[in-house]
Amino acid sequence: MKNLTLEHIAEACKGIYVGPEEKKQLEVKSIFTDGRKAEEGGLFVPIKGARVDAHNFIEDVMEKGVFATLSEKDLG
Repeated sequence: MKNLTLEHIAEACKGIYVGPEEKKQLEVKSIFTDGRKAEEGGLFVPIKGARVDAHNFIEDVMEKGVFATLSEKDLG
């Protein structure tokens, strides 16, 4: 995904990048919303549904080597 860095994604979403400064320029390899399809180097976009809030799975997908997550919740 050409030039799809965490910094560019945060800017496009009018969000705030939170994380190590050296990772801002790294490119995301894939984007997914289903934590069961987590890939190393990917960006997880958790969606809050009627029955399940995928934000509850952020820790699990990060342990699978996911590069980052895009979240509407404060994870700090």
